[in-house]
Amino acid sequence: MAVMTFIESVRTTLAEEMRRDDSIVVLGEDVGKKGGVFLATDGLYDEFGGDRVLDTPLSESMIVGVSIGAAIAGLRPVSDEALHDLKLALTEACTNSVKHAYGEDGGSVDIVYQLLADRLEVEVGDAGSGFDPEADHADGADELEEGGLGIEIIRALTDEVEIAEREGGGSRLRFVKLLHD
Repeated sequence: MAVMTFIESVRTTLAEEMRRDDSIVVLGEDVGKKGGVFLATDGLYDEFGGDRVLDTPLSESMIVGVSIGAAIAGLRPVSDEALHDLKLALTEACTNSVKHAYGEDGGSVDIVYQLLADRLEVEVGDAGSGFDPEADHADGADELEEGGLGIEIIRALTDEVEIAEREGGGSRLRFVKLLHD
């Protein structure tokens, strides 16, 4: 038995199955010429072409919808939604910030993305009342109200998390998702 990484085994299996079955198509963000966010599809575009290895926009819901349609049409789609957990983290961050920014006094939310070769950095800040991320939520009563559960979800899904007060008021949440091992 060959010894290989998880990504190598995914790539090898996809290639073997695509050689065996012409109805298999791969679709996802950067799965074509770039070989996917984690390089799981590296080389497949060269071997099978753009009709079977399809780059899509950054939209997991669209990828799922197209996959369902392709399956109904008789194809065997393999969808690569590499960043779905990051979308959940971003949704949690935005929800927490919007809640505090647009309380009774109004406010604003700033979201900054930076995509680097090895990571995606996201910073979400609000100019509202802010919240104390280190507050004790042990009794569970105010977990949802003060962002405790949301912050824990973000911590579980990302590789780095930094929470601080913004100068001038509000909260700043910065998190990083590494894209390669």
